[in-house]
Amino acid sequence: MYKAVQVGDKSLQPGDIYRLLPPDGDIHAVKTTSQSASVSIHILRNDTGCILHHQFIPESHRVKFFRSGYSNAPCQEEEEKEHALR
Repeated sequence: MYKAVQVGDKSLQPGDIYRLLPPDGDIHAVKTTSQSASVSIHILRNDTGCILHHQFIPESHRVKFFRSGYSNAPCQEEEEKEHALR
């Protein structure tokens, strides 16, 4: 596991956009600071279910890798394993 270090803090206005590009932007938190409801739209450019991500473990202040698994198709490695078993 790796130790997580905060590298930035952004304050956004309505209509602002920003990029989170793994691995540097993989661990993040979003907090609404207004009293009114807010909307967050995520545009993904790949199948995030097959990508290794980072997860922050608050109790230990550590980072571990995980794969979300939210995919509507098998990951490439899974397909390769399946063909090898045939």
